[in-house]
Amino acid sequence: MRASNLTYIIPHLFWPCTENKLINMWKLPSLRPYYDTYVRDISIVFLLLLPLTICNAISIFVGHFLNLAALPDTAQKFFYFSNLLIGIYPTALCIITTYYLSTKHNVNPMVVVPYSLVMFIAVSLSNGLVASNGLPNNPLAALLTAIVAAICCVSARLYPLDPSRLDFVSALYKQAAHFFGFLLLTILFTRLTGSVMESSAVFKDHLSLDPLTFAGGIVYQFVLGLLGAVGINGHNFLFRVKQQLFEDTQQNITAWQFGEEPLNILSQGFYDAFLAIGGSGNSLSLLLCILLFPERKGTSHWRSQRYPW
Repeated sequence: MRASNLTYIIPHLFWPCTENKLINMWKLPSLRPYYDTYVRDISIVFLLLLPLTICNAISIFVGHFLNLAALPDTAQKFFYFSNLLIGIYPTALCIITTYYLSTKHNVNPMVVVPYSLVMFIAVSLSNGLVASNGLPNNPLAALLTAIVAAICCVSARLYPLDPSRLDFVSALYKQAAHFFGFLLLTILFTRLTGSVMESSAVFKDHLSLDPLTFAGGIVYQFVLGLLGAVGINGHNFLFRVKQQLFEDTQQNITAWQFGEEPLNILSQGFYDAFLAIGGSGNSLSLLLCILLFPERKGTSHWRSQRYPW
């Protein structure tokens, strides 16, 4: 290489524009497309479950209306139906998630759904994640087992067995071996779930999770926000806690009316008014985020005009 070329190249290596280009070359790839895909997928799954959730809300509404109409026996039937829908929700979540993921990756859902149900039921029964009616009642376990089953079946490219095909026997042995390996994975996943539950139990001993207390309320709202950040409806996942919060609030109001206890500040009404979606708490948080983290030049200019900091 000529000396004249070197005198031209070396200064440009330290030129700001070139330096910025080199820095951009070493930047990590953006995770935004993956996050957008995940949010779209999880939104589709929960939209498919929306009719079940609406039926549950209608059943509760009709039950309370019948109680006001002095028909308690009929109201109890609607409350029973509501509890049944709540019990079915995790299993329906597992099936619908498996169906959607397998269809998205061009694998027959008839092959994948049995895998996910086997893992979901095994994990739930082995770790006591069942309701009083015997149905599995952990939506997070349903979602995770559906994802694991879909990954195992999609990666192996399993298809329904066809006895008329010449390779039927070899395909049968292949799927039997694959299912046996999946059962071993299910045992491992079951023990891992048990270990996580034991660790969380130790954590619960040092931290109150009662939403009627300050520390428990912070944890409750943090979990709701964390689930919402990844596109999961936290109120559906923590429905048992939300239902217990409503019952405790009703008991506290009744005791306060009789002069037996003071009225709690942290109650169902407090969460609905100041912390739930649409309440003043989330509205103020959204406004602060818009002011502090603007992405558009117009928003940034509007903020600088009013708040010079």
